[in-house]
Amino acid sequence: MKKIILIISLLVIGVLVYSQRVAGQERSSILKDNNQKVVTIDEIDHLQETHYAPSGFFTLGEMIESLDTEVYAEDRVEVFPEPKFGLGAKLTITRTTPVKVIDAGEEEIYRTWQTKVFELFDEYDIEVGESDKISVDLNQKLRFEMEIEITRVSSGDYIEYEEIDYKTITKNDATLERGKTKVGQIGKVGKEKFIYEIIRENGEEISRKLIDTEILKKPQDKIILEGTKVVIYGKGTATWYDPPASLREKALRAGWISGMTAASNSLPYGTRVLVRTSNGREVEVTIVDHGIQGGAIIDLSREAFSQLASLGAGRISVTLEKP
Repeated sequence: MKKIILIISLLVIGVLVYSQRVAGQERSSILKDNNQKVVTIDEIDHLQETHYAPSGFFTLGEMIESLDTEVYAEDRVEVFPEPKFGLGAKLTITRTTPVKVIDAGEEEIYRTWQTKVFELFDEYDIEVGESDKISVDLNQKLRFEMEIEITRVSSGDYIEYEEIDYKTITKNDATLERGKTKVGQIGKVGKEKFIYEIIRENGEEISRKLIDTEILKKPQDKIILEGTKVVIYGKGTATWYDPPASLREKALRAGWISGMTAASNSLPYGTRVLVRTSNGREVEVTIVDHGIQGGAIIDLSREAFSQLASLGAGRISVTLEKP
């Protein structure tokens, strides 16, 4: 008797499933391009799809694999009749809400049954700092294919070091001959520390504010000593003469100033001499000749003498200095 009841029950189920499959085939021809609708659950719209699995599959997993669609672990799937009969079934897939979260430029899709943004964040442990920026309100309701952007904002101190260049100072030195120089003190660069407050968004610097400076090492000036000591070759009388052409040519070959030559009995050839008068006139000459007759300490060329006095003066008092 039990076997008869079981056979009759199976026949009834078979008839029902067959009728549903026929109806399903008719509906699939209508819904094949429109098998989706929107349903509202907890005031949130969800996408719901209807699919029909063919016979020959005895588990829900096999039926889902036979469908030309992807089913996510978070989706809800209803099936009738049970897959174990292998008669085919109607699958109703209610999709979770897919939400795109762009976190510091990285995109990820989160699927949820939550209703508000902060609930989604709690579900997936998405932490938001006090300085971070969110494109939506945390209490905003979720919606299908919603997009949320999180900008990660961080701030911190940044230290830079810069060299402080030294100055070059020139000082007179009475112990050093005029025209000579030497380094009295080498220059040393200093060092300064700058502290900035830097704000970054998604790791990229957007602002920098100087909040403090500190001189760690003062620079040391470079000191150049210039000689002011006057070397006196002598004081006495200056006369003038016309050097022979050979001496003039020699002076030109040596690159001396044309005509600015003189003779001396005490200074070597090529010595440069600054000849000064008491009235402030001066001329610089090069010694190119010896053999002065008389008591003059220097015998200037016509051109050089005329820079100090008229040729008619013949003799003038001068001081001979090292230039």
